[in-house]
Amino acid sequence: MKIDPINILPVGAGAREPSSQGLAVIDVSDIERGNAAALADVAARVDAACTATGFFVAVGHGVDRSLTAAALAAANDLFRSDGVTKDGLRLQCPPGVQRGYYGLGAEAQALAAAPPTNPASGSGPADPATAAGRAAPADPAADRPDLSETFAIGPEPPVDAGPFTAGNVWPPHLPGFQRTWIAYRRAMEAFAHRLLQVAALALRDDPRAFDALVTRPIGTTRANHYPALAAPPEAGQRRGGAHTDYGTLTVLAVDGHPGLEVRVGEAWVPVTCPPDGLVVNVGDLLAVLSGARWRSAWHRVAVPPGRPPYPARTSIAHFQFPNHDAVIDGVDPAGRPVSITAGAYLTTKLAQLGRVAPRATTVRHRNEVTA
Repeated sequence: MKIDPINILPVGAGAREPSSQGLAVIDVSDIERGNAAALADVAARVDAACTATGFFVAVGHGVDRSLTAAALAAANDLFRSDGVTKDGLRLQCPPGVQRGYYGLGAEAQALAAAPPTNPASGSGPADPATAAGRAAPADPAADRPDLSETFAIGPEPPVDAGPFTAGNVWPPHLPGFQRTWIAYRRAMEAFAHRLLQVAALALRDDPRAFDALVTRPIGTTRANHYPALAAPPEAGQRRGGAHTDYGTLTVLAVDGHPGLEVRVGEAWVPVTCPPDGLVVNVGDLLAVLSGARWRSAWHRVAVPPGRPPYPARTSIAHFQFPNHDAVIDGVDPAGRPVSITAGAYLTTKLAQLGRVAPRATTVRHRNEVTA
């Protein structure tokens, strides 16, 4: 059965509110203007989208499009580097921390859909994403490595994040990479914080309600590269397995190639994004803070429809994640109270990701296009 791409619904004056079958495009430019009525209107639209699907596309976000393009180009330059060079960008990181380069097959993101075996501190379920009512989609091939390689940075300069404190590594053979990526991360940090204030207005009627949670945020900014494939993947294998995101908000820049799919009801629905848009989605911890009003939606990256070869795809995800010692209090989808420490939750989820091949390999996949 052919699934049509998720509708892009331009939400504005006179437009329909998002529905469970649509991904809203929301002009968020009003959050910069200091107009209380306009800000409340944006908050209402974001609330509707996050309640319906947990995803929306932000336009009018103020992030320079040329900066996003430069960050994507720099990421592609890095991923085109030879294996020895990329291996030199690996870092030994503390548990729960991702920095530097991770080779093809380092993760199987669908593995993190399983409930953790050692619950994090707190009275509620250790994994808000897999509590009753949020069961993972059935995936018999969850342990297959993802057909992706990644490069991640954290705050620059590093923040005091206790056991999550870590520096960054930069590719010395790519002049300008560090400058471009630091500028891009700072733009993402600022935009994600503004969005979190919109969320706080929608959920707490106070735009500053969540500010204390992100004074020392530990989230990463990560490039994801899905190499071109000359043949279809093995049965059940995907570029990125089904997963939810773990923190508060994720802001994703894409290169225009298809592949991102969101779980809507029982269907996996392709997502498209206008050239000037950024894809935004709710993470597990913000869903808890919302009292399960907002959805932390399952999503994955698949090869596009049709016959091979399949083109390469690159995206950059900025994962907003609270302070490592922030206590997240709320409700899971089954209505049960949750009290969980942000850092403990992140450590558990990342440990599950690495059960396939920690740090991984630069060996090419058998289907990867090399020419």
